Amino acid sequence: MQFSVVIPAHRAARWLPATLSSVTRQTCPDWELIVVEDGIHDDTAAIVRNFEGRVTQPVRLIRHQSSRGVSHARNLLLREARGGFIAFLDADDLWASDHLAAAARCFAAGADVAFSGVTFIDAAGLALPGTAEPSAADLANIAPVMFRYNFVQCTSTLSLRRSWVARVGGFDPSLSHGEDLDLWLRLLAAGAVWRYTGRTSCAYRKHAQSAMGQTRLATARLTAFYEKQLGNALIPRGQRRAALIDNLRVNARFSWRDDPRSAAASFQRIAQLQPWNPAALAGWFVAAARSRLSRHA
Repeated sequence: MQFSVVIPAHRAARWLPATLSSVTRQTCPDWELIVVEDGIHDDTAAIVRNFEGRVTQPVRLIRHQSSRGVSHARNLLLREARGGFIAFLDADDLWASDHLAAAARCFAAGADVAFSGVTFIDAAGLALPGTAEPSAADLANIAPVMFRYNFVQCTSTLSLRRSWVARVGGFDPSLSHGEDLDLWLRLLAAGAVWRYTGRTSCAYRKHAQSAMGQTRLATARLTAFYEKQLGNALIPRGQRRAALIDNLRVNARFSWRDDPRSAAASFQRIAQLQPWNPAALAGWFVAAARSRLSRHA
């Protein structure tokens, strides 16, 4: 078996039928499908079982009684996969019919990781403006460019040789945001060969329920990712520190009005990184004072 198509599903019933239909249209028919329903149970199980009855490829459904998060779901999918290659697909995204075939050509040419470009659609499946593709310069120096701007855009664009999972591990369950980029950077650090398919064969669905659709929450949760990357030698030291400081500043701004304790913690961390920064020290002092007042109000 060539590909294990792995789908983590959480409140996915609205979009899953279209996603599964994009799998059946693949010109490369050598795949199995594994779906993990993570917690919230809707019509996902019935949709997957109906799909299983319409295809000849192996289909498996695993159900969690409570939500354990996307990293846990994806790691379970990685453990259950039997194909030589893992093809990630989120339950609300779509593939063009040649997505797996284009990845297979990259693997045949020696790649360990293959990824496509991406287009964008809204909740109704209508096209949104723009596409995301890496430039030649991006591909020549992947790690620092990807750290600055993750041109992979969404997990659904990427496939990898399954043997690499044993070498670098899966997704870090301590990260609720940035867990995919963390794994991509670990693959690069371990020497995995990356290749761009040259195709925009994935449609990334943007909607209010998507993980990155909640900007403030995403910013707060990305702090843990940037803290982890402080020790990543693939990324220039100044770039690592600047990314974390920028994240902390944005988080402080978002939380200043209604969560002064969080704002104080962000300013305190900036002050640790930049002890010469008077603005950070002042922000820490004022936010900490507001936090104390709010607790005694």
